[in-house]
Amino acid sequence: MSQPPIIRPASPSHDHVAFERMLAELSAGFLILPPQEVDGAITDALHQIVKMLGVDRAQLMRFVAGGDVRVTHSWAVAGVPPVSPKSIADRFPWLLTRVRAGEAVIIPSVDDLPPEAQIDQASFRAPGTKANLTVPMRVAGQIEGALAFGCLRYEREWPEPLVERVRVLAAILANALAHKRTQEELDAAIKFERKASEILSALLAAPRAQQDRLLEAGLRDVARAFGADRATLWQRIEAEGLFRKTHRWLADGVPAPGDDMHMPTIPWISARLERGESAP
Repeated sequence: MSQPPIIRPASPSHDHVAFERMLAELSAGFLILPPQEVDGAITDALHQIVKMLGVDRAQLMRFVAGGDVRVTHSWAVAGVPPVSPKSIADRFPWLLTRVRAGEAVIIPSVDDLPPEAQIDQASFRAPGTKANLTVPMRVAGQIEGALAFGCLRYEREWPEPLVERVRVLAAILANALAHKRTQEELDAAIKFERKASEILSALLAAPRAQQDRLLEAGLRDVARAFGADRATLWQRIEAEGLFRKTHRWLADGVPAPGDDMHMPTIPWISARLERGESAP
């Protein structure tokens, strides 16, 4: 049985002009997007590029804590399922090692992968992928993810000018995600500062009889801001050399600890607290 032909991009000059125009529009558009609209705009961009390149599927992957790699955004043509958000670290070890080293991984034919890419080859073949292009995504010189395009219907070549333009696209999307993260962190910090000021103002203005209730409500608000299930206020008792619990908030369904009127013996944390330092 004959091998499927390698399909080369048609009309390179026309593709170049259209691609450059799209890059300029995306770069300008992401600058003015509010954070909550960035994810949807990235998915729309993947849709555009899939159609422009004539590929079957595009996906964006992020490197996350602990060495994991997760697909976060995806688009596919009709009849080809998009990749759902999931971890892929164990499925493409050869490819991801090269991406982490800053290399573009250019695969005109999955059948031609080297023996050391055996796991990757099996993972590509499982959904029927025949060709793939994956480029790293950098933010401030650090590789934080990758942008990948796959062909399931045919093999194809990836000319170097096309790879370079995809690198620019990856940089645009990486910067959009970084801008989103920075804005979200700034918004969260401002929101926290406002909440802290509200708690302090309420405590200063409240009669003594209401302060315990306000402190517990403040612990609730602070815990929710950090995504925590429990918040406890400890008071340092100098004469006893201990920290004593004064107030606590627990989320619904979270069991209360046992007899913990005093902070457990945690010398490293206690020493940092006594020096006025945080203990993350």
